[in-house]
Amino acid sequence: MTYTITPACLGAAVALFSNLSLPDREELAVSGSRPFEAIWRGIITSAAPKAIYDRHGRIAAIAGVVPVSKALGAPWMLSTEAAKTEPLAFVRQSKEWVREQLTLYPCLAHQVYRHNYPHIKLLRLLGFEVEAPTSQLQLFLPFVQCVSPYP
Repeated sequence: MTYTITPACLGAAVALFSNLSLPDREELAVSGSRPFEAIWRGIITSAAPKAIYDRHGRIAAIAGVVPVSKALGAPWMLSTEAAKTEPLAFVRQSKEWVREQLTLYPCLAHQVYRHNYPHIKLLRLLGFEVEAPTSQLQLFLPFVQCVSPYP
């Protein structure tokens, strides 16, 4: 595979913070979160957070799922421009990760900043349903993907 996936750690959090993409910085600012605190909180509250590195060893993203209940997990991801260096490989490997998470949680749901277009596009490519905004004031859009009870 093109991207290397490892357990997320403090070093990965520092690298991500130093290179965080502009759309993710904007999303965190709108949510009132400080970037490093948001990254670290995501790592420590996720069951098995992952750091993703490109083939040159640059941090591309950190992702995790925060357990909400036995049936529901809240996925999150913060990324850098390195996530875009090989977009097909990134989507392919992300799909595998989402499939793994759906074996642990029957439903994955969270919210995304309505102006974080790269993440909205990625969510749709990964099979998530992203709700359209119902008003100009709606800053965060719900997204969801659930395992069908039928094969």
